[in-house]
Amino acid sequence: GGGEAYLRESFYELAISFSVILLFWFMKSATPGKIFCGIRIVDAKSLLKPEWWQWPLRTFGYFFSVVPFFFGFFWIAWDKKKQGFHDKIARTVVIYDENRWSLKQMFLRAYQWLR
Repeated sequence: GGGEAYLRESFYELAISFSVILLFWFMKSATPGKIFCGIRIVDAKSLLKPEWWQWPLRTFGYFFSVVPFFFGFFWIAWDKKKQGFHDKIARTVVIYDENRWSLKQMFLRAYQWLR
């Protein structure tokens, strides 16, 4: 019936969303939003690109960040390393990328150039 089709559609949408996120993480160490903000995800210890196994762990860790009323995301405000539960589980941290131009910086530069 309709409920079953809705659940199947929702599952496909969720699977596609997580696949796109994983692809961006694996290729760019960031989602489009992180790229726009000039930040990226790195291994918490080495500060280098995370290992392949850290990406699915980080994705799985989002469940623990979301389920208790998004507490895993609020935790970032109090954590010394600014890690959410998903970062702690995957041993990752989000840092500012001094070498990467964000889209925001590109728009600002273009605006300044056009003035």
